[in-house]
Amino acid sequence: MFDNQQKQQTKLPSIVYSLITGFLILNFANVHADSLKLKETQTDKLKCKAYKEENGQKYKDCDQLTAGKLSITMKITATSFDQNDIDFSSITTETPFVINIGSYQFSGSLADADKSQLKSKGLNGTWNRMHEACVYNIINDSYDCNPVKHGAVNIKASAKGATIKITSKRAVNEENNFGDQAFLTLCGTATVRSKESALVSISIGDAPAIERNVEVSCKVNRTQKAPAPLEPFDLVNVSINAKLAPVAP
Repeated sequence: MFDNQQKQQTKLPSIVYSLITGFLILNFANVHADSLKLKETQTDKLKCKAYKEENGQKYKDCDQLTAGKLSITMKITATSFDQNDIDFSSITTETPFVINIGSYQFSGSLADADKSQLKSKGLNGTWNRMHEACVYNIINDSYDCNPVKHGAVNIKASAKGATIKITSKRAVNEENNFGDQAFLTLCGTATVRSKESALVSISIGDAPAIERNVEVSCKVNRTQKAPAPLEPFDLVNVSINAKLAPVAP
C-alpha cells in the first residue's frame, strides 16, 4: 500500500506540469494569433407628422428612417506576415492595401490617404470615408452640396504586424443614402438569432492575401407599425457581432 501511495505521489507533479504547460501554450497561441472584433447595428424608426387641411380634415405622413453603425478592429501578427510573404521593409507610399470584410470593401495606398506617415520602424495611414450632403436652396432653385465624413479607415503597421480600425455611420431615408456595411446582407434573412460563416481577406501589395474564416452572430428583431390610416411599415433592427473562427491546431 505504501508503494502505491509513492507511485501516485510521483505521478501528480507530472500531471500538474502537463496541465500548466498546456495552459501556457494555449495562452501563448491566443496572444500571438490574429484577432477580429466587429460590431454592426441597424435601427429602423418612423418619423411621422400630422397635417390639417383647409377643410379641417387631418392626415398623417410618415417616413421610415434607417440608421446604422459599424466598428471593426483587426490585428494581424508578424507570424501572418511571414506566412504570407509580407515584407514590411518593401512597403512604399504606393503599396496598395485591400480590405474585404463581408460586403465592406476598401482599397487605398498611403499616397492617397488623408493622413499618412511612413518610417523604417512603422507606418500609419488614415483614409476618410465621405459622402455628399445636399440641401435644397429655394432662392436659387438648386441643391447646395458639401462633402461630409461618415467613416474612416486607419492602418498601423510595422514588422511586428498590423492593426486595422474601421468606423462608419450609415443612414438611409428620402434625403440620405450613405455609409458602409459588412454583414447586414448576410444576417438579413435571419429569424431572431442565427450563426453565420464568412470570410475576411486582407492584401498588402503583391503578397498573397491573408484570409481568415469568421463567425458571425446575428440578432434580428422584426416589427410592424401601422399609424392609421397608413399601411403598415416593416421595421427591422439588427445587432451583429463577429470574430475570427478558431484555427484547428
